[in-house]
Amino acid sequence: MAIAGPVLFHLIRRNTKEKFSFSSLMFLRADPPRVTRKSRLEDILLLIIRCTLLAVMALAFSRPFFRNTVIDANDPSAGQRVVLLLDTSASMQRAGLWKKGLDQAQATFDELKPTDSLAILAFDSQTTPLLRFDQWHELPEPNRLTAAKETLKSVQPGWGGSHLGNAIITATELLEETDHAGLKKIVVITDSQEGSQLEGLQGHEWSEGVQLTLKSIEPESVGNAGLQLKPLQEMNDQKTQPVRVTNSEDANTEEFQLAWLKPGQKTSTNSVAIYVPAGQSRAI
Repeated sequence: MAIAGPVLFHLIRRNTKEKFSFSSLMFLRADPPRVTRKSRLEDILLLIIRCTLLAVMALAFSRPFFRNTVIDANDPSAGQRVVLLLDTSASMQRAGLWKKGLDQAQATFDELKPTDSLAILAFDSQTTPLLRFDQWHELPEPNRLTAAKETLKSVQPGWGGSHLGNAIITATELLEETDHAGLKKIVVITDSQEGSQLEGLQGHEWSEGVQLTLKSIEPESVGNAGLQLKPLQEMNDQKTQPVRVTNSEDANTEEFQLAWLKPGQKTSTNSVAIYVPAGQSRAI
């Protein structure tokens, strides 16, 4: 109807506008004015432009009534795409922490459905892939969870720091490698130590549709200490190595023994005692 309107206006009756004045009408016969009809369309280009504009306006107002065929970003039938981040930094060597971390990983496995996909990453100062999505899909479905459990048996916490920020970014990039209609999820298992570095997340734009779940585990005893080596390029004397020891605020131990161990060496005879109050740091 909107497009037909301009055409109908071109075809309506048009009254004669010419008027003449006479001094006397006594010799004239009364006769109604003649009307004319448009027998053809004029200004065709202008008519087409008007019809086009009206069609665009009608289309714009009708958009909300169109059926939405876009697949929901969290379509349950598509299954979840899960990345498990397991902390293997030095602080995870504290009594009971590693076992609790493995128990949390097992609980995550138990929540998976046959349609879900899983990738496992271990992180300390670096992020190491243990199980990729393509490896998961190459395995027969009955063997997938067993393979995930066996993967964790070969992992132990090391002596590295905790760069959680970089690990989360790596997991996000892994989830975005392929389009997925289901839920994208990152599960982080960590002791949330005070020295965990999150600088990598600064300025990082969080991806839409990615859910982050933090499973924090608590140690059996409070307190944690860490050390930091000064980079060699910043030292004037290359024969010595300055070390900064940092003690956590909840620590109940303030005296430590610092020693150098060569690869394969279990004990040392050249240890140095250092006193660091809770919440402070000392350099030697």
